[in-house]
Amino acid sequence: MRILSIRLKNINSLRGEHVIAFDKSPLREAGVFGMVGATGSGKSTLLDCITLALYGRVPRFGVITKSIMDKGGAILTRHERDCLAEVRYSCKKGVFTSSWSVSKTRNNTFRDVEMQVLSEAGIMLNERLSDAPAVNIANIGLDYDQFLKSILLCQGEFAKFLQSDRYERAILLEKITGAKEFRKIGKKAFEAFNKRKKTIEVITEAINMNRETLLGTEKREELVAALKMADEHSIQLQRILEEAKRKLDKKQRLTQLRTELKQKETAADKAEKDLDIFNQQHADSLGHYDKLFIYKEDLSEHLRLTNRLAQLKQKITEAEKEISDADRGINQLVMELKAWVNAAVSADDYLQHLRALRDQVRDAMARKAAQQNGLKQSYD
Repeated sequence: MRILSIRLKNINSLRGEHVIAFDKSPLREAGVFGMVGATGSGKSTLLDCITLALYGRVPRFGVITKSIMDKGGAILTRHERDCLAEVRYSCKKGVFTSSWSVSKTRNNTFRDVEMQVLSEAGIMLNERLSDAPAVNIANIGLDYDQFLKSILLCQGEFAKFLQSDRYERAILLEKITGAKEFRKIGKKAFEAFNKRKKTIEVITEAINMNRETLLGTEKREELVAALKMADEHSIQLQRILEEAKRKLDKKQRLTQLRTELKQKETAADKAEKDLDIFNQQHADSLGHYDKLFIYKEDLSEHLRLTNRLAQLKQKITEAEKEISDADRGINQLVMELKAWVNAAVSADDYLQHLRALRDQVRDAMARKAAQQNGLKQSYD
């Protein structure tokens, strides 16, 4: 991990907004640099900004929450209404920007703390506040305690380390570096080693005690040969067993087919008996049927002609109805034609009267057209 820049606003004694860019001159070209200043000038504040932006906590106060801010403001500069800590860093997974911020409402109470982790493309990588430290842990590969012990040694712990005696320095160094955990691991490894060692000693002793009863080379070869023969015999028995299983399956199938055949034979016998009983009960009807069977085709033709006759009768009935409707129409036409021509008209000669009426109408229309034409010419 490499810190590229730190941006802070209104954190402890550092009022206003400040930016420290480690990837730009002059810090970019500096191999080693130090933070110096009087007590309270803000050296520890810069370190607090790093852990606050990455993990939402600082060594002196722990996790900074809304409730802690409401109780005393914690790290907010006095008489200010908002504060911010932001760290831009690079690691194997890329470049990321992690920030922590909080602000006051109009009622002078603090809003909820906000944390967000952004990728180099500006995409937010956490959905909730609690997810942000986890994203940074996954990127950096260190949790909060590991980060303090391996990268950011707190000022108070370092001063205490320098001023302590030899025994206290050893205890403090163990606390800072986590050597206590390694000592526990070493102790468990030593205990596991002794346990395995005792087990090996017991096994070795048992082998030495039974060395005389162990098999010789010749006897062992005989047993190996016998075991090989037993394996071959087992393979043969397996083949015999599989063949027997196939034969048993065939036998079971044959037994099933025989059972089915017997059932069908029983059903056939029953059907034959039922047929005999039917013939006995309906002997007279069957006799008539046999006699009439020779007229089967004639009877079919009779039925066909009967159906055809019924169809023709239906068509005749429909035709008679149409003729009756036509006669009524003709009679109505004759009555109307009598009124038009003022003469006797019958159903036999109504067509002649109708044609004569048509000719009279045409002549009247022609005379009217000629009169209109003459009037037009005289007007012109």
